[in-house]
Amino acid sequence: MAESFGSTATVVREGIGGLNGGKLEPEDFLPCGGDGTTIISEGNGSQPSNNQCLKLPKGYRPVYGHHAMLRVIPGYQQHDFSRYQQRRFFGNEYTISAQSDRMGYRLEGPAIQADIDGILSEGICLGAIQVPPDGQPIILMNDRQTIGGYPKIGSVLSLDLGQLAQLKPGDDVYFEPITVDDAHNILHLADSYFNKIEPILC
Repeated sequence: MAESFGSTATVVREGIGGLNGGKLEPEDFLPCGGDGTTIISEGNGSQPSNNQCLKLPKGYRPVYGHHAMLRVIPGYQQHDFSRYQQRRFFGNEYTISAQSDRMGYRLEGPAIQADIDGILSEGICLGAIQVPPDGQPIILMNDRQTIGGYPKIGSVLSLDLGQLAQLKPGDDVYFEPITVDDAHNILHLADSYFNKIEPILC
């Protein structure tokens, strides 16, 4: 895999990284780590005989649909949204917009408004939910910008971002507020669960 800027991630929009800067296709092979282990993109091809192939046991494989419940940790700017606006956000479904990519998932649904027009640009975390002037939330993803000046109602729990990334335009999401303590407990339990999974040979 091609390495760019110290990473083998792919940015399809810019055509850099990964496998020739493009998206994965059936029968593509991804080297994983330095021990020769290979992850195979879905397809009917056979893996190279000199590599070890591992797969996740069937009972542990995630099942993705067209709806997702995303847990949100409210941030310090939560108080810039009135209680009514917060209830409006957490009480309604939103649809994934066609204008969504690895930089951010734009949502369409009931508009919410902050009590402020904007803030001084500041660092943005993965999963931050920005609310621009049109009131349609944007969830920032892996290729997000490093700073931004829109108010943020909270951040999506990191564990839920993988599920969000599998949704397509037209799919629906809704939100549930959780505390920081809740988030820590959820992540610790998930880590314990994943560490017990034993991959099997292909």
